[in-house]
Amino acid sequence: GDLTYLSIIDDSKFEWTKNLTAARESAYSYYQNSEGISFDNGRLYFTAKSTQKLFVLDLKSLTYELETTGLNFSGKGSFNAAPDQVIKGAKRFLYFTESGGQTPGVYVRDMITGKYMTMFEAGDERYLNDETVGIAFSPTRQRMYAGYQNSGVLIELRRTDGLPFP
Repeated sequence: GDLTYLSIIDDSKFEWTKNLTAARESAYSYYQNSEGISFDNGRLYFTAKSTQKLFVLDLKSLTYELETTGLNFSGKGSFNAAPDQVIKGAKRFLYFTESGGQTPGVYVRDMITGKYMTMFEAGDERYLNDETVGIAFSPTRQRMYAGYQNSGVLIELRRTDGLPFP
């Protein structure tokens, strides 16, 4: 197979290149400390922790959009630290973990409206600047699992209404 690298061309276009040097320069300029990657319906999503950006690459048109994570927020909570992992939900949602901040948590983005919502946030000082890690769902999706890296705490969220996490 072929091995190519992401290279951002300008403020809306990208390409896949075999030129590793050009790709490294692009990464340094546009998406340092990138983490979390997910795919849905012809679009590739990944985060850049250093700039708190979500990249949405349209793989067919070779164009991309950028947004600051958590800016378009609905409800309570504050996704204001560095985005980390990106996990595609079963329907139209992307789940995010957070690196650092005063209340690290797990957040969800509605891919249709672009709105962010809080799944849960830390409310205790011991989690200050911690990092939420790993999101996993049970086979029925009625349970979600996540953890706090520095604190070494794993949690389980359970739906009590019988519905799955979207």
